[in-house]
Amino acid sequence: MRSGEVLSEVANRDKDHARGWRNKLLAFARALRRAMLVHRDSARLSLAASPVEDPKVIAERIAAPLVEAGLSARLALSYCASVIAYTVGWVAYEQSRSMHAFLVQMIDFPESLDAGLRALVGGLTNSPAVLAKSAKRPGSVHSLRSVARR
Repeated sequence: MRSGEVLSEVANRDKDHARGWRNKLLAFARALRRAMLVHRDSARLSLAASPVEDPKVIAERIAAPLVEAGLSARLALSYCASVIAYTVGWVAYEQSRSMHAFLVQMIDFPESLDAGLRALVGGLTNSPAVLAKSAKRPGSVHSLRSVARR
């Protein structure tokens, strides 16, 4: 399983069924979880493997449904990255026998994942000012890039 292929496939799978960028982002995360759970240790492997796909191609594919729904490409990628990180982390716990056995005593995995995703995505905005503010914050990746360009 190549992570870039999975991301591309998942991004385009349900893109026409969900309306609005938030719903498309939620559908993407849910589909990513389902795709990862099919492959044993996929979360751990996706973190350890070196990407072989062209990052520009993958970025364009995963951002496309959100861009079509009105987000800028930059904002769409930022939000996809947040949802991917959340989902991969969640799947890592689901695929870990010991953590799964421990956590299942406290939570329902699908229900808790969905509640967290809805909270995460619900807090996102379609304003480019969000990224502009982070660029001005000391220590942010964007502020470090602007310093490096000088």
